[in-house]
Amino acid sequence: LPISQASLRLEAMARCQLLLLLAALRAACSAEAEPQSGADLTKLREQIKEEHRRTEIADFVAESALRNQTQQVAELHSAEEALKESKPRTEAAAHTTLEAQRQVKDLQAKLAATKQQLAEVQAKQSAANAATEASQTAAEEAEYKAEAEHGKAEAVLPERTPVIVDGLHLVTEWLRSLPCQILVAAAAGILGIASTHDSHFFLQVISIGIVALGAGVAAAAQWAATSSENQLFSLVWGAEVALVTATAAVIGYAGFQLFIGAALGLAVAHLSAEWAETWCQGQVSLWYLGLFATGALATGLGGKHAGAVLGAAAGGLMLASCAAFALARILSAGELPPNWVDCVGAIVSGSKAHETFGEAALLVRCTGFAVWAVATAIGCVRWFTGWPKLKTNPADASLRLPLLAEENNVVPAADTQPAPVQKEAPRPTSPSSSKILPKGLPGAAALKSKLEKAVKSATSALDP
Repeated sequence: LPISQASLRLEAMARCQLLLLLAALRAACSAEAEPQSGADLTKLREQIKEEHRRTEIADFVAESALRNQTQQVAELHSAEEALKESKPRTEAAAHTTLEAQRQVKDLQAKLAATKQQLAEVQAKQSAANAATEASQTAAEEAEYKAEAEHGKAEAVLPERTPVIVDGLHLVTEWLRSLPCQILVAAAAGILGIASTHDSHFFLQVISIGIVALGAGVAAAAQWAATSSENQLFSLVWGAEVALVTATAAVIGYAGFQLFIGAALGLAVAHLSAEWAETWCQGQVSLWYLGLFATGALATGLGGKHAGAVLGAAAGGLMLASCAAFALARILSAGELPPNWVDCVGAIVSGSKAHETFGEAALLVRCTGFAVWAVATAIGCVRWFTGWPKLKTNPADASLRLPLLAEENNVVPAADTQPAPVQKEAPRPTSPSSSKILPKGLPGAAALKSKLEKAVKSATSALDP
């Protein structure tokens, strides 16, 4: 449509120009027919030239307009094609924009919910911090009150004196500080081997010695702390206390053995406290009380046999600690363990085993347990069966015979033989025999009965 309109306009303009040109020609012809002045002719020529120039300009403008119009139409068509091609993309972009707006709204809603939750958490945290501060304040007040009460008690009660446990702690610290730990471990191993000969006697010596040593060291430390005199008196005082403690334990060893069993029960309860906490929660105190009573009853009812078993176990532990110490020193090139006391603790409780034995802690502990079990078994077998038998001096065999025999000839121990008796003067088998006093002696019957009673009482007193 725009092209046809432009062509009509150009055609009309061309017709007008032709009409003007014809009019100019007619005027020129009439001018030739009727002579006019030169000025009129010149003016007419100029008009004709002017019209011709205008016609050329109009032709150029028409051609330019037509060309521009054609180009605009082509561009319009290309724009319409591009619009048709971009329409799906535009629609997809609009859909994507809508989806993005929806997601933005969802994220804004979630952000608002998160901010609300965060505000709630902050409120709870503030409440918890306030409660914590209140509990800390209460704890500080309670601690302050406890310190005040403790100060009042210290002002009223006498100062606490060291006990046996404190003395044993000092002894263990002294053993840790010794530079010759190899000799300490070797001495423990020798004592462990010696325990297999007579485990009951070994328990007597070790237990009484440990308690006496702890009491003596505690007494000496107390003397040195409270007295400014010569420190030699503290050593004398500690030795006297140790001697008195050992004497009292020897005299009343039956009761002292109950103390050993009770202490052993407490030690076992302490080592198994963590397991007891998981097994019977809140009842650990009953666990301590039960093992305390069990240890006391076991040593009280078992008598010498219980003491022999405990002595064998103690000697086995000493030998096991020596073996574990030597093995750890070999595997660590002489660096571990640092001392024999830590070695014993690592074997029994397993605490700080890797720090004590290094990377081979499991191997060293298993070796220690094996040596402990074997040494304990040997000590128990030696006590209960007498096997293996040890050779003794025949000259000392008579010293093991009882001082007073029974009427039915008491058989000597399996590993001893009585000295040969001369046939000319046979030894009476019992003081209650009728051969001691003649029948005709006055008062012989009364003296005989008294002698029999004395022999029976002495025999019962000396019976092991």
